[in-house]
Amino acid sequence: MSDSRLALSVFATLLASGVVHAADWQVQPRVTIGGTYTDNVGLQAGAANNESIIMQVTPGISVRGEGARLSANLDYNLQGVAFLDDIDRSRVNHQLQLSSTTQLIPGHLSLDMGAGAYQALLDNELPYGNTNLNISRNQTDVAYFRARPSYRHQFGSFAILDAGYGYSRSFVHGRQTGDQGGQDANVSLSSGSDFTWLSWSLNYSYQRNEANRFGRNRNFEMATAQISLALTDRVRLNGSAGREVNSFQSSRPTGAKTIWSGGLTWAPSRRTTVSASIGERAYGRNYSLNVSHQRRRVAVSVQYGEDYQTYLGILQQTVLVPVLDQFGNPIFDPLRGVAILLPIDLPTLTDEVFLSRRWNASLSYNRKRDTFSLSAYRNDRERETSLIQDVVTGATATWSHNVSRAVTTRLDVSAQHSEFSDRADGDYLLHVSPSLSYRFGRSLSGSLSYRYYRRISDDVRRDYVENAVTGTLTYLF
Repeated sequence: MSDSRLALSVFATLLASGVVHAADWQVQPRVTIGGTYTDNVGLQAGAANNESIIMQVTPGISVRGEGARLSANLDYNLQGVAFLDDIDRSRVNHQLQLSSTTQLIPGHLSLDMGAGAYQALLDNELPYGNTNLNISRNQTDVAYFRARPSYRHQFGSFAILDAGYGYSRSFVHGRQTGDQGGQDANVSLSSGSDFTWLSWSLNYSYQRNEANRFGRNRNFEMATAQISLALTDRVRLNGSAGREVNSFQSSRPTGAKTIWSGGLTWAPSRRTTVSASIGERAYGRNYSLNVSHQRRRVAVSVQYGEDYQTYLGILQQTVLVPVLDQFGNPIFDPLRGVAILLPIDLPTLTDEVFLSRRWNASLSYNRKRDTFSLSAYRNDRERETSLIQDVVTGATATWSHNVSRAVTTRLDVSAQHSEFSDRADGDYLLHVSPSLSYRFGRSLSGSLSYRYYRRISDDVRRDYVENAVTGTLTYLF
């Protein structure tokens, strides 16, 4: 994973420079050792004699920093995995999540950087798990890197100019389809504080996605004018109009098209916001919805959006380690060890553009000893060239209970249903995992977890069940 090392090197360079002075930094190195017993390491249908004992040694580090010139979040695991019954399959996994913002010229010029590395599925119609401890040809290493300088200039209280340029790259081990590069640029001029009841903006964006040696390059270009009119103190009327020009391989007509949108934003209180819009994009009618409500112990959100996506874009949006909780509070938990669940709702690796329509709803409740979260989602993805469509619907629930200062229990449950237009059948995935963690002292902690993972398919050859038990010890330096 040369890109993981590149991102870490750039991050270390920033740390060594003078931009980190007067910052509040939390740096926590650690090492985790663990053992897992599984009764179906290969995720095989009707598995017999597919047991395995897996040992893991995982040094890692977590960094959180917030300063006048640099803010950064870094989580990295170097995971060594040994299958005791088949030592030749032993491997080393990299898991990286990095994001940083550097104020090169405070108030004017900034640099955003990000990188990631993890294990991801190749084909969502074949067997796959939500950890990297299975033996599967349907999982491989992926990595991405992005850098984006941005410039801002304020014309007094009249207007604000924002401009930026970004470069990104993704790599998928052994699959040239996933080796994609991207460039994007944007310029916007928006109203300043002189405008209160009527705000406006002029926007231009360009994105180019360069897909491997087969030459399937994709271009997305958009220019819009937007206005927002305050009808009351709590209601605003929003509208936009412009032009969209796209160029990519598609079975449907592409090219220039006039686009528009109209909608409302309603803020009945400081805790609640509702916004909705309807409009026209290059692919047809477009809708959006965003609802958020937050109190001291409860947070609720509902979102719906539509847009073109690429595999590179999805890699950059994947979050392995949350840095904020559902209430917007920073998370710094170096005791997670190797319990990083991998995303199971990724699309099949492709260099096609696809249209994504996604619903997402979440509810979080926090008490002194308990934290409960529930989410549901539906993602309808249609590829623009082959017109293959897959619809993924799922729900997750998590409950964490602090028995004492030393003991914490947790329960994770998730279910997902997938449908594919090129197959007559569908799949169901069920994951249930209770766990117990214990702090032996300030630096040492342990955990014990059980994982039940099942796939149910209309094709019995795709069915499988896995039961696994994992124990870990983590030492903080």
